[in-house]
Amino acid sequence: MIADAKYQQVHYDVAWQEWLIANQAQLLSTRIYFLQQQVYLTEKNKLFVKRLLDITYRNMMRHDAKIDEYALRQTAYLDIQDQLKTLQRTLKSTQLQLNQVLGLNPEEKVPLSYSTPNIKTHLNSVNLFKEARTYRLDLLALREGYQSQEHTIYQSILGQFPHFNLGLTRGQDTGAVNTIGVNLSFDIPLFNRNQGIIAIAYATREQLNLEYKARLHQTQADIAALVADLKLISQAEQLLTTALPHTRHAEQVMLEGLKTGNVTEITYQSVRADLFNKELRLLVLKQNKAEQMIALQIALGRLWNEGSRHVKE
Repeated sequence: MIADAKYQQVHYDVAWQEWLIANQAQLLSTRIYFLQQQVYLTEKNKLFVKRLLDITYRNMMRHDAKIDEYALRQTAYLDIQDQLKTLQRTLKSTQLQLNQVLGLNPEEKVPLSYSTPNIKTHLNSVNLFKEARTYRLDLLALREGYQSQEHTIYQSILGQFPHFNLGLTRGQDTGAVNTIGVNLSFDIPLFNRNQGIIAIAYATREQLNLEYKARLHQTQADIAALVADLKLISQAEQLLTTALPHTRHAEQVMLEGLKTGNVTEITYQSVRADLFNKELRLLVLKQNKAEQMIALQIALGRLWNEGSRHVKE
């Protein structure tokens, strides 16, 4: 019984480590996907800002633009360059981390694909916690460790009682007379009656019990926090998704006005910058939401596409 429980404990521990590594790889892959989208968007905006800078410079040389206008464009261009370099460094660092997790050489390129996890619109932290108690492999490992310790205590208690060995001896003398004897030996715990070993076994079981309860409380808190964060992120994402079409329309109207001379470049650039910031912010929110989903998947102990199943504890 002890050996079976120990085997199951080790099995769950190893499986839990594999689960964490797999989810780490998924998390890094998701982060790379969204960072690539952010880099692409920023590069596109950098080209636009550079074009405005060049136009302003030519106008300044013809005395059609003031030097403060050029300084404004130059500052905007330097800012977008710095932003792009930061994103590129983060992307490269994340790619190296993924290769390290997968055991690949740093220069190898990993083909990636991304699909949005199919989850419920409304998440219930109480129900998710109930599922976590069923699916979480680290919790199952602690349960098996507790069961193993229960058997250890049982054996330690048996050690209070005398152990005896019964054996038979055979002999034959010179007169060909056979004799049969009985050997009986006792191992009597006269002093502490195995109390020290029993106390250690009880203490170990209590430690496992406390660790299991602490892990349960932490899991419950993690799930509640992740669900709350996902709700806030989803609300912010919905607001931006609703606002973006209006901002895109305003940018097109300002662009037409700029071409006809009814809108100044400064006005158009401010609208264009607002559009870029909203699009970039939306990508960041989607990245945060995807990463929070994976974190909740880890806390739950199962893949989202597995669905909910009832497993008897």
